[in-house]
Amino acid sequence: MKEKYMNIDDLEAFVEITKDMNMTAAAKRMYISQQTLSLKVQRLEKYYDTALFERKPHLHLTYAGELLLQSASVILREHREYMNAISDIAENHAANLRIAITSSRAGAIFPLMMGEYSDLWPNVRIRIDDLSTPRSLPLLSRDELDVAIVVPTKANLIEWNDKVEFEKVMQEKTYLVISSELMEEYFGDRAEEITRKSKDGADLRDFAQVPFILHQMPMNLRKLADDCFDACGVKPVIRLETTSTDQILALYDCRLGAFFCKGIRIPELITNYPDCLAFPINTPEALKQEDLCLATRRYRKKAKHLQDFCKLFGETCAEIERLAKQSTPGA
Repeated sequence: MKEKYMNIDDLEAFVEITKDMNMTAAAKRMYISQQTLSLKVQRLEKYYDTALFERKPHLHLTYAGELLLQSASVILREHREYMNAISDIAENHAANLRIAITSSRAGAIFPLMMGEYSDLWPNVRIRIDDLSTPRSLPLLSRDELDVAIVVPTKANLIEWNDKVEFEKVMQEKTYLVISSELMEEYFGDRAEEITRKSKDGADLRDFAQVPFILHQMPMNLRKLADDCFDACGVKPVIRLETTSTDQILALYDCRLGAFFCKGIRIPELITNYPDCLAFPINTPEALKQEDLCLATRRYRKKAKHLQDFCKLFGETCAEIERLAKQSTPGA
C-alpha cells in the first residue's frame, strides 16, 4: 500500500546515506540503529512507489533515487528556511543550527558561551562538524552549513565573495609558549632579561637552544613555525612532534619544550598553568593568516537564533583576545 505522507526526517536520512553510500556510517552519524535507518528508506520507497537504492553488487542509487536526490536538496533547504523563519516567532520551536569549527577552536570558545546560548535558545538543535576552512566553505556555499568559523586566505575571500559573507571576530595571533621552569633551565640568570625582551615579540634566535614541541606536517601551525624559523635563520631543536594542539597542551606538565600556540588557547593555558609564559610572534610569516571570521551565506536573512549565536560568538572572541593580551608577561 502506498504511503500517504512523506516524512521530512526520512528524506534527510536518504540524503545522509548518499553522502558515502554506507548505511552503517549514516546510521552512526544520525545516532539511530541501522534497522531504523532501513525503515526510513522503506517508507520513502513506499511513498514514491519505487526503489531508490540497488543493494548489489554494492549500495548505489537507482535512476529514481538519483532524481530524488536532485530534488531533495531543494526540498530540505526550503524546509529549513521555513522552519528557521517561523522559529523567530514560535517561542518553543526546535530550529536547527549547523556549525563548522575545528575542535581546537571549539574547545577554547564553546565552554565560555554555549551555556548562555542554550539558555537563550533551549530548543535549538545544534550540529557541530570538525572542519577546516577549505572543507567548510564549499559546504556553506551549498547551504549544508549555517555558519562556519574560518581563517580565510585572500584567495578564499575572492573565490567565495559572491556566496559567503565574512565577519572578522578576532585577530588570531600566534604565540611562543614556554614554562618558567624551562626558562630558568635554559637561560639561568638571563631568564628575566629574555622575558622582558620577548614581551612585545619573541625573537626566535633567542630561543635557538630551547627544545620545541612542534605540530606534524602538513598542519598549518607547523608550516607557520617552519617559515618563522627559516626567516630567523634558526634550526630548531625538535624534541617531539604531534598531530594536535590538544596533545601538546596535555604534555605541558612534562616540560618537554616550548611550542607555538594560537592566542585563542592562551587564557585557558594561563588558567591551568600559572607559570606559563606566552610571547607574541610578530614576524611577517606569523602575521599572514590571523583573521578569525564568522562565515555565513550572503544575501540571506539570518534567523534570530543564528544572529544570537554570531553575536555571542563575537563577544566571546573579543573577551578571549583581551585575556590573551593580558596574559603576556609585562602587559
